[in-house]
Amino acid sequence: MAGDFNNPMIKSCPCACMMAPYLAAGYFFCFLDDLFGQAVQEILVLTAGLTENDRAKVISDWEKGREIIRFFFKRKLDYWLQLPCVMFVLGLVDEEEAISVYILQFQLSNY
Repeated sequence: MAGDFNNPMIKSCPCACMMAPYLAAGYFFCFLDDLFGQAVQEILVLTAGLTENDRAKVISDWEKGREIIRFFFKRKLDYWLQLPCVMFVLGLVDEEEAISVYILQFQLSNY
């Protein structure tokens, strides 16, 4: 629970209860895409010794898994990109960025 400061996990995290602006800006998906980009490079290196057919299967499985993970997080965190939660984007440190992202997200939310 985000507001439960008795939880030792929350006490130890320096970013506890401070990530709402970044979630509302959709930056989590940028972070996730960066991680996927790094992981695919590692997969290409690790599969270098496999036959072309086996390598294609591994890469195909990786792409399917990546899409499942991205779909899961999109479903789980999509409400941050909708009103009223998208208003948390105004808490970004850079005021100009906060306003421009808010306007963009507001327009995309079909209101």
